[in-house]
Amino acid sequence: MDGHFKIDRDVPPPEKFSRARTALGQSAALMEIGDSVFVEDHRTALRLRDLLRYRHGPKSYTMRKIPDEGWRVWRIE
Repeated sequence: MDGHFKIDRDVPPPEKFSRARTALGQSAALMEIGDSVFVEDHRTALRLRDLLRYRHGPKSYTMRKIPDEGWRVWRIE
């Protein structure tokens, strides 16, 4: 080659690669609007919240503490 790269036209970009690496990540990927997950500890609820926010946007979740039981995280958008 003479110092130039071959330019290809009309090649579609690949779809976003988003393989979930954990069970919690798989749950976040599969959740549809209105689905919820119950978790027993606050740390796991925060991790699920962050996964939903990353995958579906900053306003895609809500979470509430269930007294003496744990936490519930919903996908809302």
